[in-house]
Amino acid sequence: MDTIDCRIIQTEVGRIVLGAKGDALVLCAWEPALAIRKYSILKSHKLQFVNSSILLDKAIGEIQEYMSGSRKLFDCELSYEGTCFQRQVLDALSMIPYGTVMSYGDLAKSIGRPGAVRAVAHAVAMNPLSLFLPCHRVVPASGGVGNYAGGSDAKRELLRIEGICNL
Repeated sequence: MDTIDCRIIQTEVGRIVLGAKGDALVLCAWEPALAIRKYSILKSHKLQFVNSSILLDKAIGEIQEYMSGSRKLFDCELSYEGTCFQRQVLDALSMIPYGTVMSYGDLAKSIGRPGAVRAVAHAVAMNPLSLFLPCHRVVPASGGVGNYAGGSDAKRELLRIEGICNL
């Protein structure tokens, strides 16, 4: 079984598990969500916690800058798996601009699948690279912040960091 080099960090919003394989970040998961092992990559990889990793150190620095409000875009190389549909959804997440939100329906429309709102919501929920693929920017059309792997309070705080305070 392949391994993923991991580190756990405590942020102002909660604990995050970061994982790297080779020269790409493959995991940025809120600790409660990781506990249920919902991410497909964990079915074929073992987590190996390390003290030193150039890529993980870079990712940690970028997250700290994001949390302080000084970073709007992440630069780490990312790698993620999934079906063609799942990858379309994850690719679309990366296109949602900092400081904006989009409904699940609008995200479905953006990938040319307006009738697939529930499938889009499921793919968003399975996002293994939270923050780096900003699923916190997707909200229900009916209002509120909706569900989030890090919890609704974490999602509200991330949106507040980005200047979105009305949810």
